[in-house]
Amino acid sequence: MVPAVEAAFGYAGFFVRDQRTEIRPDQELGWNQEYSRPPQKAAATKAAICSLAVVALHSNSDMTSTIEMPCDGCGQASSPGHIAERLKRLEWSTRYRPVHIQTLLLCATSQREEREFLYSPRCDFRGEAGRVLEVAAIATDGKSAEIVQAEFQRAGFFLTPVLECAFETESQDGAKRLSLLEQRLPAMGTRIRRSLKPKRVVLISRELEPVTEKIAAMELGCPMVLDGGKPFGLDGPNAGEAVRRLRKALTIRVD
Repeated sequence: MVPAVEAAFGYAGFFVRDQRTEIRPDQELGWNQEYSRPPQKAAATKAAICSLAVVALHSNSDMTSTIEMPCDGCGQASSPGHIAERLKRLEWSTRYRPVHIQTLLLCATSQREEREFLYSPRCDFRGEAGRVLEVAAIATDGKSAEIVQAEFQRAGFFLTPVLECAFETESQDGAKRLSLLEQRLPAMGTRIRRSLKPKRVVLISRELEPVTEKIAAMELGCPMVLDGGKPFGLDGPNAGEAVRRLRKALTIRVD
């Protein structure tokens, strides 16, 4: 490798100054000439040239900081762990997505706790997961998670969030949370219209209330079911009443 470097720089009159040696423009650095020099001087020449190459190759070695890009599914900063969690939940959800979705239940965000995420193999069907199963009239006693999820699938239900990831902190600023939801709406609308293609869409999170009109204005290709112009508050203090109203609303046949 050294003779090639010497050949490239020797004819150009390249100077390399070192405590041990100096190469001048009038000296041609050829293979035979180098090895006709005393061994110590030839070694010093090679060391000087190679050290220059090493410095050039490692000029950016101090740039160790990483840049976190926004997550495609929620718009938040995405660490490797964040992305891995999102992909894992997408895989679980896709496994139980109906071929023909009758009712798409749209919530604001994915659940923070895995045990409350409906499609998790370790879901204990509490919180949001338990309430949507009540809507579908699916009992969980004595059943494995896989059986319950399969029954929910066969009933034509599919639960999906606007933001595919949970908020990084529960105390995240309300304006920031709303901004993330609004930014995600166009992609969510496109997914509903082109991929999911449900017979109807039901909003089930109170956090979607500020963007309800924007969602209603989208061309989703199906009716949207609301509770008096608002989302059904399955995440609110009167979730039981909201479940009953939603079950009644879903008895209306949609062709």
